[in-house]
Amino acid sequence: MVSTARRTREQPPWIGEILWGTMCAYWDTEEAKKRSQTYSKARLSDRNGLGPHIHYSGPKSYQEIQDEMVSVSASFHVF
Repeated sequence: MVSTARRTREQPPWIGEILWGTMCAYWDTEEAKKRSQTYSKARLSDRNGLGPHIHYSGPKSYQEIQDEMVSVSASFHVF
């Protein structure tokens, strides 16, 4: 939502005037542009031929993912 607002520069109704002005001023700084470019490259990096990372776990907390992994590993018995 915020990334769309940053890209289009259309102020959403839920962001107040003062905050919107502060956000736009920050987005126009060289620091913000450099950081955005760095993080964009990281998200789209090739990872040694594996392509960009794709998140498949859905909206889960790390604890939920850990609990699922423990549950799955407990069902495997090593003799």
